[in-house]
Amino acid sequence: MDIPNHFSDLAHAAFHVAREAGSLLKAGYQKDFDIIPKGMKNDVVTSYDYASEQLIVTRLSDQFPTHSFLCEERGAMPHPEGSICWMIDPLDGTVNFAHHVPLFCVTIAACQENEVVCGVTYAPILEELFIAEKGKGAYLNGKRLKVSSSSSIHAAYIGTSLSFNLHTHPTHSIEVFSKIARLGSPMRAFGSTALNMCYIAAGRLDAYWSLSGAFKAWDVATGILMINEAGGTVSQANGNSYKLEGSASLLASNGKLHEELLQFFNL
Repeated sequence: MDIPNHFSDLAHAAFHVAREAGSLLKAGYQKDFDIIPKGMKNDVVTSYDYASEQLIVTRLSDQFPTHSFLCEERGAMPHPEGSICWMIDPLDGTVNFAHHVPLFCVTIAACQENEVVCGVTYAPILEELFIAEKGKGAYLNGKRLKVSSSSSIHAAYIGTSLSFNLHTHPTHSIEVFSKIARLGSPMRAFGSTALNMCYIAAGRLDAYWSLSGAFKAWDVATGILMINEAGGTVSQANGNSYKLEGSASLLASNGKLHEELLQFFNL
């Protein structure tokens, strides 16, 4: 599991910290731990979310004392002197983790002036580390990534997230799911937004969509860079550019399927 030599010190730092946090999660996997309900129905946090986040923030702030942080559990931790903000999801796929399903990960992105410059997503049980840097490519365990070449929506392998707040906005998500399912396209919900997006970069998925409106910057920052560097496309489901803050929907694809998929979203 290597990092490309031409990557920056920021990427190297994220690489090593993600591996350390992943080892912490791996050690806790299938052990007993506290599971705490969060705001939305069936949304939870565990003691390992907090422990992983503490480790990541401590390691990165020791190495980069003027950097800011935006974390899932702690929220914003600004620093007036820093131009870099780290966006951290210490355990993406917490529900999977809590139910002993191995599809979960650590994801860390470094941003400068609202632009993602590098990011790492590490799935410790699968021993898969995805890393990307702007203008330098996306990699999985040292191998350069490229999105799939599929151009047939009928044969596309598509990921989705019907998330915790589906009960507040049920109709449109279910209608879109039904429309796409009628094509005969296989759809999967893996329970981790970060992994879904990395899987597009790796050519495992051809597209991924969600209308939940529940994404935060730490959920998608690394994935957006990963897909862009692998040759794919990310937008909102109405075709507008995706913004790290405030976007209500997400459509990511290998690029070849993007325009055709947009017709299914009447937003």
